[in-house]
Amino acid sequence: MSSDEILLVEPGPITSITLNRPERHNALNTAMGDKLMEALTTAGRSPDVKVVVLRGAGPSFCSGDDRTEGGSGRIDDFPWENPYHSPHVEPFGVHRHGYFQLMGLIRRIPQPVIAQVHGFCMGSAVDLMLAADFAIADRDAKIQLLFGARGIGPAGTVFLPRYVGLKRTMQLLFDSEYLSAQDARDLGLITAVADADQIDREVRTLAERMLTLGKRSYGYFGLVKEAVNRAIFSSLDEDVRMQVLMTRLSDFFRLAHPAEATEARP
Repeated sequence: MSSDEILLVEPGPITSITLNRPERHNALNTAMGDKLMEALTTAGRSPDVKVVVLRGAGPSFCSGDDRTEGGSGRIDDFPWENPYHSPHVEPFGVHRHGYFQLMGLIRRIPQPVIAQVHGFCMGSAVDLMLAADFAIADRDAKIQLLFGARGIGPAGTVFLPRYVGLKRTMQLLFDSEYLSAQDARDLGLITAVADADQIDREVRTLAERMLTLGKRSYGYFGLVKEAVNRAIFSSLDEDVRMQVLMTRLSDFFRLAHPAEATEARP
């Protein structure tokens, strides 16, 4: 396992998947999204994997999707600058970027997924955190949906209403402030808060407890997870597609305001 790989996977009964672009605060680009899809799919299919831990290398868990990708030209295996934000890509391109598929995949694999959050957790990373079955955050973590802060979004529209309801969802989507880990815990967005020097131990303790359950009652967690999915996320695919459309429209609106575009016509 090379340290220069953008995704580090430590296989085993407790499989650890580490986002490894620390110089970019682990911003999700197309290559990382594809590799993360592959790693989660492989883990999800293996009867030997009982728990998946998702974490980030370096100073942050994840700073969201990498909007600079392809800014200086084309990227590998794609004809346009950016398969996520290129204006040439059709709005419903849910399969153009791994992040949108990741939300559903995290919910569908039968193993418990634990998000270990530290540093920045922003934009699309919040969706990954919310999609996970458990999330333990460093007390100093900074959580932000970004929509109100930078006009970027709309992360959170799929999962957040299920957590906090209408009024808090609207407030959080348009609030420019960071949420602290304790704020997120109070809202039910994460499972627990841990000190920086204890978070590895706290995550390991939870993972080992889930591992014991998985060994004792094979498949039980997967059945419970599916029942919860049916109760809470019965329209997950359509909700994700709507978030894709909203994200694409937000890109178009940043190109030019409709009135300005009209005025610019000859």
